[in-house]
Amino acid sequence: TPPRGHEGPPPHPTSRQWITEIAPRLSKAEAKKYIRFVQRAGEVVFVPRGWWHLTLNLTFTVAATGNFCSEAGLQGTLEAMAKQSPSMAQALRTEWQIRCASASRRGR
Repeated sequence: TPPRGHEGPPPHPTSRQWITEIAPRLSKAEAKKYIRFVQRAGEVVFVPRGWWHLTLNLTFTVAATGNFCSEAGLQGTLEAMAKQSPSMAQALRTEWQIRCASASRRGR
């Protein structure tokens, strides 16, 4: 769920703005809804589909990130994406159809 007051389209606050300006003003009840932690070197974090998140690098950081969308979650992902970026959702749908057709021709 988007943070209260930031449900609409971008621009959203930066990670630094969220940490320094918004989070300190949250009530105790609101603050309990959020998980804060420090990720150490070598650790992996999985963020489930639909979870809003932010990252604030505390030191020089090299990170590798990726987004994964399974076939089972594709429709929900496209629907959510279409609300924010219809052209991006259509491009993803088209690419998925091309790849499925290609895999079908190869017998997969």
